[in-house]
Amino acid sequence: MITCGRFDPLIVCDPALIAKSTAVRRIVAPNPNCLQPFQFTPIATDGHHVLHAGGLEELHTFLASHVASGTPPLVVLTNREYLATLEAASLRGCRLYSFERQYPLFPQLRHAPSLQANLATLRKLLRKVGQLGIVASSFSRDQSTRHLHHVAKALKFKSGLDRFFFFSLREGHQEVYKHVEERPERAVVALDFNSMFADCLRGSFCEPRAIRHRVFDRQPAALDALDEGIYRIVLRGARPGFIQDHHPFLFRRLGRSFHFRLDVGGSLETLLHKSELLHFARFFDAVDVKEGFCSPRSIAHPLAAAAERLYARRRHARSRGDGALEQFCKSSLQLMHSATNQRHDKRTGFASPRELRDFLASNYALSLDAQVPPADLQRFLGRTAYFGVRDHADGLELRHLDIDAAGAVYCLSSGVLANARVKLLAAIERFVAFDSVEVCYANIDSVHLSIAKDRLDAFLRHFKDFIGDSLGQMRVEAIADRGYWFDVGRYWLLKDERVVQFRNRGFNNGRSQDAFVSRRWAYTHHEAEAFSHLRPFVMRLEDSFSYTKKLGPPGSGTTDFIRCSIEEIKTAAAMNATEAAEMLRSRGQKVELFAKLAGEAR
Repeated sequence: MITCGRFDPLIVCDPALIAKSTAVRRIVAPNPNCLQPFQFTPIATDGHHVLHAGGLEELHTFLASHVASGTPPLVVLTNREYLATLEAASLRGCRLYSFERQYPLFPQLRHAPSLQANLATLRKLLRKVGQLGIVASSFSRDQSTRHLHHVAKALKFKSGLDRFFFFSLREGHQEVYKHVEERPERAVVALDFNSMFADCLRGSFCEPRAIRHRVFDRQPAALDALDEGIYRIVLRGARPGFIQDHHPFLFRRLGRSFHFRLDVGGSLETLLHKSELLHFARFFDAVDVKEGFCSPRSIAHPLAAAAERLYARRRHARSRGDGALEQFCKSSLQLMHSATNQRHDKRTGFASPRELRDFLASNYALSLDAQVPPADLQRFLGRTAYFGVRDHADGLELRHLDIDAAGAVYCLSSGVLANARVKLLAAIERFVAFDSVEVCYANIDSVHLSIAKDRLDAFLRHFKDFIGDSLGQMRVEAIADRGYWFDVGRYWLLKDERVVQFRNRGFNNGRSQDAFVSRRWAYTHHEAEAFSHLRPFVMRLEDSFSYTKKLGPPGSGTTDFIRCSIEEIKTAAAMNATEAAEMLRSRGQKVELFAKLAGEAR
């Protein structure tokens, strides 16, 4: 049996921890109406000189006077100015922000060669931000605070058992199925959901205050009669067909994750929300429900009605040509589901590595027995956003996500993500059942399909109920002749030898003129009690490729990615060997294909 846990192939519901977590506590969220607008000192810079309210100064002279004066943090208009100034600002301990990064609401924002023009634009846009009612230092912080306050005001309390929903808080479904599609008789169709997460706020959710732990001595009479919540289940006897290569379950070990092929008759253990349980049960011969965290009362999501109003406001802004307001609404909708699982970190000290391992094992369901090498654990703690470890005067200090934080309501966030996974997988299942359709790519709320060109019109007619402008429907983003997918967030779609849609995560931004950027400068910030150091380095595209799926044999104009078997990834050593072998086998092919595409475009 395969176990799919949050970080490891382990699902533990410790009775002692459950007993300590039953108390009801208040959901805490700051009142955004009581917040004062965040103050910035706007400047424009070319990395050598600074233009500000007092005139033009040499960069280092200005930074020294800024630190001495104690004026508000600095803000520049663009990321380009930010990167040009970051090292100098960091050395002097100056807080520096990029307006472009903090408030991504203005898609037409451009860097100008004139410092005067950049400063004038920055001041104008800061006024616009104030007119939109944004008071925090970033748009995401402002909207997340407002959404969480709305939830806290509506619900007021939650059970401590909400912490266990963190272990079902998995990202939306993301997978690359095809590497190359350039068969002349086929078209590539890119589809996106309209505000996927806002749509997934609809329906019933677990009541946070009423969560209880339930153990099942015998199976429920009907799965659809279960209360809203999460359940530790065993799915037994996988049936042949769609589920084998399209299921969303990931095999994880110390945070590394792999899609895997599920054998016919295979079984797996995992944590699923009720909506997922009902969806996937039909692909298996039997479902064993072991235990659950659920509530006898269900509720509507507190933000569901607000999401529908905001989506209507977005459509109205689009019809008026108000790009800033439309982007405001779109981005605010995207932040609704995650407002209830914002980061809250804690720091805990340990006298020995053994104490650290025991803490991680009992609180975060990590299987850290003595056979896990210290280097593997250190690599995991340094790679994941949830943890960080450093030497301390009394031993070791662990920075870790506080899953008991008063401002987290995981049962809501994880429920929305579960609905999103079901919605996307159900759409893919419908699509591939249509004649000639093959799935190429899926990323949370988008899917790319390959279809015979002579069936394209029939496809669009068949799914006319599915494609439209309403909340939860899909829209056609692009129709291309060819497609090339390397990783999630890294693909290029071409029509008539021209790139019609692309993503190149980490290398391109939305305004890049060159669709095939393969190098960029980046910075690592090392901060300690005694010093702060910024280390620049060059990111290379070929070093970013992943190898958790294998490149299949090339066909006539098409190449697929293939999932690993569970035998190839069931241990840490097997994972390492599988990835290393795939890197040796396919890295050169990927680099060569990218170079070919980039050369053709230029």
